[in-house]
Amino acid sequence: PKKYLYEDNTSYNNEISNLISKPEYFAAASRALSIKKSIELIDDLSFYDLIVVYRPDLWLNKDINLNNYNLDQIYVNKFSECNGDFHFIMNPRLAYKFKNLYDSAKENSPENHVWIKRYIKNILKEDIIEDDIVAGIDQEVIRKLKL
Repeated sequence: PKKYLYEDNTSYNNEISNLISKPEYFAAASRALSIKKSIELIDDLSFYDLIVVYRPDLWLNKDINLNNYNLDQIYVNKFSECNGDFHFIMNPRLAYKFKNLYDSAKENSPENHVWIKRYIKNILKEDIIEDDIVAGIDQEVIRKLKL
């Protein structure tokens, strides 16, 4: 990485808690804030063809061929009809819009496995497409792996 930011998100507890309507939405809103901050670290979005937003706590067991992605769409890992959230792949213009997911949490409740798709389709008015990386098979959260 050219830039990185590591923070203890407890300093954002009050901000996040004031944004959400239910305590169980905290983790999803916190992650959305991380996504926003990571995209904002990119000085010049026009320098890139694709932006990959990827959870850092995942194990990937399949190659992602970035040549297979249409630059005008947002891709998500395969899980429950585009409700995955392990990674998102998009062009810089879409990433610039996608970073505001966090800001939508008041009107778009951060319910696990539905709110991101709802944000992309209903607020951004963009398409979301599942790629061929299957959650639980091709990628998994590292703490869930049985070694």
